Amino acid sequence: KVRGSSETQISVTFSLDEPGTAYCRATRQDSGETSLSINRILKADHKLIYTAANLAASDKVTLAFDKIEGDDTETLTSATLYDVYCWAKDATLQHSCRAADVTEKSICETFPRPVGQPQSYVDTPFGATAPLHCTGAACAGGKVSTVRTQDSTPPSIIFVEAESTSETTITITLQLTEPGTAYCGASTSVLTSTTYTAFKALVVGGSGTPSFATFRNFVTSFSQTYRNFDITVTHLTPETQYYLYCMAEDDEINDAALVDLDAAEAQASPGSNNAMSSPQQMGVGTVVTLDLTPPTLSITNVVSTQESVATVTTSLNEPGTVWCMGVRDRFDAPTINQIIAANNFNQGTGSAPTITVEVTALERDTSYDIYCFARDEGTTTGATPNNSPNPGNDIPYSMVIALKRDVHTRGDSTPPALCTTNTVVSGTTCVNNGLSPAHGATGVDTTAPFTLTLTFNEDVTHGGAASELKFEYTDPASSGTAGDLTVDLDTPGAGATVQFTNNVLKITLDPSLAATTPGAGLYYVTMPAGSVADLRGNGIPANFFADPLVRPQSTDANAGGGAYYFTVTMPR
Repeated sequence: KVRGSSETQISVTFSLDEPGTAYCRATRQDSGETSLSINRILKADHKLIYTAANLAASDKVTLAFDKIEGDDTETLTSATLYDVYCWAKDATLQHSCRAADVTEKSICETFPRPVGQPQSYVDTPFGATAPLHCTGAACAGGKVSTVRTQDSTPPSIIFVEAESTSETTITITLQLTEPGTAYCGASTSVLTSTTYTAFKALVVGGSGTPSFATFRNFVTSFSQTYRNFDITVTHLTPETQYYLYCMAEDDEINDAALVDLDAAEAQASPGSNNAMSSPQQMGVGTVVTLDLTPPTLSITNVVSTQESVATVTTSLNEPGTVWCMGVRDRFDAPTINQIIAANNFNQGTGSAPTITVEVTALERDTSYDIYCFARDEGTTTGATPNNSPNPGNDIPYSMVIALKRDVHTRGDSTPPALCTTNTVVSGTTCVNNGLSPAHGATGVDTTAPFTLTLTFNEDVTHGGAASELKFEYTDPASSGTAGDLTVDLDTPGAGATVQFTNNVLKITLDPSLAATTPGAGLYYVTMPAGSVADLRGNGIPANFFADPLVRPQSTDANAGGGAYYFTVTMPR
C-alpha cells in the first residue's frame, strides 16, 4: 500500500514474490503528468532491497521518501495530492562457463542479470479500486494515484480589512492558506482566555449564552485559498466599538479520507481537524458599527425677548447641531439649504443635549413661523478628530414641517439714547450729540437762567418717582466736592423746571438756584438708570453718560472719569 505518512513523507509498503529491489518516485497530481518513464524513477534514487530473508518471512517492508528526487533541497508539501510510480527488478544471477586454455578445463562466472517490470507495469494503476492496498492478482500495476501527504498544522488566517456595513453588522474580509472553516466574532471587550472549543461552541450551538455574535465561512478547495472571502457578523449594537476575533480549522477529517488508512495496521483516521489554539484578533484597535439613524428633534419653547431676535429652545436625543430660521407668518416654508444658509445654529454634546438657537435679523412686532433642522454627528468613533465614516444623519424634511412653531417678535424694547450729530430727529438736525451745553464745553454762564438740554433719538418722558438728575460740582483747587444739586424730573421743586417735549428734555435753573453753587469749576451730570424712558417704558441704562456707546469717555479725572461735564464761569 501507499500512504502519506507525515506532512512531508510518503511511505510505500510492499512485498515481492522473489528477492529484488523496488524503486518509487512521486509527482504532484496537479503537474499534468500521466506517465513516468522508468529512467526517471531510477533517477529519483528512492529504493529498498527485498531480501531472501524477507521473502522467507513473508515480510512487508516500507520504502519512505520525503523528496521528489533524492538530491532535491525541498521536501514534499503537506496536504498535497501526489501520484506515485513504482518499478521493481528481481535479483536474478546468471552463471556462465567457457572453455579455458590447456591448463584449465573451463572458466565459470556468476553475475547479476535482473529482470525488471516493463513500462506498461509502471503505467498500470495499482489495485482496481480503493483502498489502495491489494494482494495477489489485484496488484495489477505500479501507479498509485491520489496519495495525499498528511496535514497536522492549523491553517493561517490572513486579515485583509474590516468595516461596518450597517448599524448592526461588521464585515470582515479574510484569506485562508488551506481549505477549512473560519469563525469570526465581535466583542465589546478584549478576550483574554477564550479557547478554540469555547469560541466554536458559540457558532455550532454550544451551551450557554454567547457574549458576542459569531459567524463562519468555508473554503472548500485549494483553488479558493489566498482569495478574499467575507464573514459578516450581525446582531450588533449601533455606534458601538467592537474588537474582532477570528479562528480557523482545516478539513483534515474529510481530506484524510482520500488516503488509504488501513485499520488493520492501526492507521486510524484523525479524530479532529487541525485548529488554531486560541482566537486571533483581527486588525489593530476596534471597529465601530455605524449610526445611520437621524436624531430626534424636539422644540420645547420659542420666545422673543428682543425686537429682532427669537430664542428657540430645542433638545436632541444625541449629540448634534440644530439650525433654525424664521419666515413671515404664512409665507412658504424654507428648504433645508435655506435654513442652513441663514446661519442661526448651535451645537450640543452629551447623550441628550438641550440646544438654544437664536434666530436673528427679524422685524420687531412681527409674526413669524420658525422652522428648525437637525443633524447628528454621524458615527462617533471615539477618535480625535471623530473621523466619522458618514458625515451625519439629517432629520427628514417632513419633520422640519411638522415642528413649525409660531412667534411674535417683541415691540420696542430698546432704551432711548442721545441723538447722533447730523441725524434728523422729529424734523430737527441733531447737534453736539444731543447735549447742550456740549460735552466738555467751557465758559458756561450760570448767572442767568441756565438750561440743560438733552435731545434723544425718540420721544421720552420721566421714568418714575426715583428719576432724578444730579449736578455735581468739583472744585479744581481742592480734592473735595461741594454744592451738589439734585433735580427730580417728576417733581423738580422750587427754582427748577423740567420739560419733556417729544424727544427733548429741558431742565432750567433760575439764577437764585444756580447761585447756591460755588463759582467757577467743573460740573458733571449724572442720571440714574430708568430716570428717563421712552413711551414704551424702556428706561435708560445705568451710567448713561459714561457708557461709551452713548458718549466718548472723558480722560479728565476731575470730571468723574467719563461723565458728561462742562465748565462754568459763575464767580464765587
